[in-house]
Amino acid sequence: MSKPNEFLLKRSYRYYAKSFDHPYAWSALYQQQLTELETKAVCETNGKLFIHVEEYRFKGDSLKYTVQIIAERNDLWWTLNAYSLSETELYTRIEEIENTLIKLFNAI
Repeated sequence: MSKPNEFLLKRSYRYYAKSFDHPYAWSALYQQQLTELETKAVCETNGKLFIHVEEYRFKGDSLKYTVQIIAERNDLWWTLNAYSLSETELYTRIEEIENTLIKLFNAI
């Protein structure tokens, strides 16, 4: 298992999918379901809220990461994310990014 996988699994993310090839190649997707203590808002479609971490690579480029929330709120679908993160940024700023995404979604 690679270093990012171990890091995300220790943060309660679960491995969700592997390998997709369009429009860029991504190699892994991780998902973490938030609890009611962490967020007051949930997706109107499924009554839950997830944070996803997508690991991907543009051809010839180094690994990059996107941390995102995709959910329905007030009858609109929202995508909130921080993208093109380096491995170092993922490790050092994921808590800040998660908290910011949750605050933004709660504010909708």
